[in-house]
Amino acid sequence: MRISDKQIQDLIRLYAQRTRQVREDEGARGRPEGAAAPRRHDVINLSARARELSRLRDVVAQLPDVRAERVDEIARAIREGTYSVEASEVAERILSLIEAERSG
Repeated sequence: MRISDKQIQDLIRLYAQRTRQVREDEGARGRPEGAAAPRRHDVINLSARARELSRLRDVVAQLPDVRAERVDEIARAIREGTYSVEASEVAERILSLIEAERSG
């Protein structure tokens, strides 16, 4: 499962909206004049799987964006005129990227 930056930002935005709503609801119930709002502490409990996914995400983030040996291999094939890609493969890849973007 791939977690996009957009999904993370959406989650943060949802959390902020929810927190704001809770504060407004508490204010609507009313407190005696001058009474301080009760302090609440947020607690996050991550499952072992979530912790592992987080660790793996950090590992992947440290990997280079470009595989130099693969780039060199393709550049050599292009120079030699032996590089060939099926149009159907290109179309499938484009469609899968579009679908991933819509779902993410």
